[in-house]
Amino acid sequence: MARFAIQLSGYTTEIPCSLCGKPAAHAAGLQICLAGNSAAVCQDCSRVRAPRLAKLVQLAQVAERVGKISRYNVAPPLAALLDLAGAAEAYASAAREPSRRDQRETSPVSHASEKRVASSLHTSEKR
Repeated sequence: MARFAIQLSGYTTEIPCSLCGKPAAHAAGLQICLAGNSAAVCQDCSRVRAPRLAKLVQLAQVAERVGKISRYNVAPPLAALLDLAGAAEAYASAAREPSRRDQRETSPVSHASEKRVASSLHTSEKR
């Protein structure tokens, strides 16, 4: 399984995605790459294979945009604040979801034994 990282790029790149081969155009700023060799990953692949990191990068990009708006205004516009709240909620919900690796590590046997223990506790409470 590939490991991913977030890197800060000072320039715009347009190179093929290291996973699917499609063009991966990235603006200067944060981007998701492979951890071992820093090869670029397109947004589609990062959403599928590293959804938590993709949502975190999206949250950082929206926060940066709102921060730039706030420099010139006393308070950012409501639309910008709603965008920030939406990105924060998307990241929070992605962080709460168990990863695929966590789901694979949980075996059906452990669920069955947990159910037996719970049912035995429930029946002993009735007595």
